[in-house]
Order: sequence, then C-alpha cells, then structure tokens
Amino acid sequence: MVGLRPEDIYDSAYAAPGVKAATIEAKVDVTELMGNEIFLYLLSGAHSFVARVDPRSRACVGNTVALTINLDRLHFFDKETERAIR
Repeated sequence: MVGLRPEDIYDSAYAAPGVKAATIEAKVDVTELMGNEIFLYLLSGAHSFVARVDPRSRACVGNTVALTINLDRLHFFDKETERAIR
C-alpha cells in the first residue's frame, strides 16, 4: 500500500518548486479554510483522501481539481501487516 501525507499533495496551480511531481485529478467533497491553508477532502473513484493546500487555491466543492503529488514523499506499507516498509 502507498501513503502520502496531506502536506505533500498540492493544488497544481501552487505546487512547491523542485518536487519530483506526478499529477492526479480528484473531486472536491469538502473544503475547510484554516487561515494559512485549506484542507481539501477529496474523492477519486472508491478512495478518499485529504490535501493541505495553499490558501490561494480556488478549489470548490463539487469541482474536479488537478493535484500535484510529491513522489519523493511516498510511504510504503505491507498490505497484510500494515507495517511501514523502509
């Protein structure tokens, strides 16, 4: 299994410079403005996940948004034991 922390998922319009990036799309289910950041609760197929994005993001509930993930920050887990693989 693969895991990624919310702070390593960016609104593609405001992706951090110098990251080894891959782009995905997801539908915005909920937005939570926190002042200096926005939490996006996202849906992609049968999966849900959270991104912590720049407060300038224009992501809106119901819209599909392009996201950039930092491939250098992926975490891998054994599916049966759920233990981290290092």
